Amino acid sequence: MTEHLQPLFISGMACLGCAGEIKYALEKNPSISVRKVNLEEGLVTIATKTDL
Repeated sequence: MTEHLQPLFISGMACLGCAGEIKYALEKNPSISVRKVNLEEGLVTIATKTDL
């Protein structure tokens, strides 16, 4: 398996509560793992795993 990092820009993410809810929602998908959250930039970096 190869891990792919993908940035997601999320408008309106302003606090740790928002970030936690977004992380929770994204990680409901078992193939997604949140790697980094940057509130200042509104950026969430996720990792996805795919078979080659």
